Amino acid sequence: LLERPTFSRYAAALQQQQQSQRAELSRTFWQEFAARKPEPLNFYGRIHPKHTQNVVRWTHNLGSVQTARLIALAETVDLGTVTSEFRQYCLNAALFLGLMHQLTGNEQLGFVTTIHNRATQVNRQTVGVLMELCPVLVTVLPDDSIISLLQKVAAEMQQLLRHFRHGACRAASDLALEAMFSFVLRPSLQFDGQTVEHTIVHPGSGSERLALHVHHLADDNS
Repeated sequence: LLERPTFSRYAAALQQQQQSQRAELSRTFWQEFAARKPEPLNFYGRIHPKHTQNVVRWTHNLGSVQTARLIALAETVDLGTVTSEFRQYCLNAALFLGLMHQLTGNEQLGFVTTIHNRATQVNRQTVGVLMELCPVLVTVLPDDSIISLLQKVAAEMQQLLRHFRHGACRAASDLALEAMFSFVLRPSLQFDGQTVEHTIVHPGSGSERLALHVHHLADDNS
């Protein structure tokens, strides 16, 4: 078996980074960020407290045609030099925020997102959960278009990606946001000449009131 970098190495490196000046700047950033707490999500004009951890999960496959259209739309927007995956993330997040704005009427909206924290080759080879939780806050105005909203999300994410390693999880906990969003590119995998099938097992529970988890399937581009 190939020897993989250990999770303890990752944990020790992260602990060392926490003592740096950059980490201190990021913690200050998140303290100020957490002061921007948005209004509660009042769906259809009413606030319904969540009394249970149970969730209702609905799965829908857009198909390759609609997926290709969304990818093409994301590529037309000027976001600078960014990856296609980042563009898809921002577009889907913009659609999610637009939906929340329609359902609640709120202008200050936010959600918790996940960042894999595997930017280096060593981290990519490390076995374990390296994921970080990061709060995202965006102002959605009535005259925003999907393009302007996408650009807002991209600008917000580019700023948050500079700070998420130090203090983001604490800020996410302090803000107690009621929505969650994630985007995952699920690659096409082969084992012994056979295509590996992906199965997502959902626990059927969660603290968020609304969540959108988008999976881009490389096998059929859907």
